Amino acid sequence: MDETWAHHFDLETKQQSMQWKHPTSPPVVKFRKIVSASKVMVSIFLDSEGVLFTDYLEKGETVTGVYYAGLIRKLCEVIKQK
Repeated sequence: MDETWAHHFDLETKQQSMQWKHPTSPPVVKFRKIVSASKVMVSIFLDSEGVLFTDYLEKGETVTGVYYAGLIRKLCEVIKQK
């Protein structure tokens, strides 16, 4: 198992950010994207063949024994299925 913090943000695709405008209208001002201030803890479970299971800690949730116990239960289910 490994844990890491990852920045969480959603980027727009080029098509999503396109806008219709009249040829004589001024160009559209696009604001610079700033990496979101929110970070998410990612728990990754691996075996010799690769990634078994990943889990993202919900915003506002804290890491406790109950949280880890739930992760272990989920991991056991993934191992049984494999």
